[in-house]
Amino acid sequence: MILAIDDDGGRYGHLAHLLEGRAEVVVACCPVCVSELLPVATAVLLDYDLDGGDPCPRCFASCALWASHPKGIMYADKVAARKVPVVVTSSSSNENVRALCAKLRAYDVRFRQHRATDTDPELKWIAELWLMGVL
Repeated sequence: MILAIDDDGGRYGHLAHLLEGRAEVVVACCPVCVSELLPVATAVLLDYDLDGGDPCPRCFASCALWASHPKGIMYADKVAARKVPVVVTSSSSNENVRALCAKLRAYDVRFRQHRATDTDPELKWIAELWLMGVL
């Protein structure tokens, strides 16, 4: 199972379709869901901004209930502890993406970065996941 830590559940619909039968893609962003799913994830797709106002795509709990300004960087240590490959999918500012990548690098996480707003990001994500041995 590939865990997408993101508040935009629709961002990964095409990826899930492309991977159908090969790997399940589950999107979640609240601490409860991420804590439950991370131990069984084979890879993580990680967004920086989790404060779009949408509820967690998995449990529909309001993110406003668990943090005033949640950011994907708060999960870097937990993701690093799992030692699973990561693809940073964030389309946040360059400064935010650099900070997230620096944090992952400091934790010695194997990661790549391809923005969700790139052309055909799903194909880039699949290629990176394949190169990292996930698919």
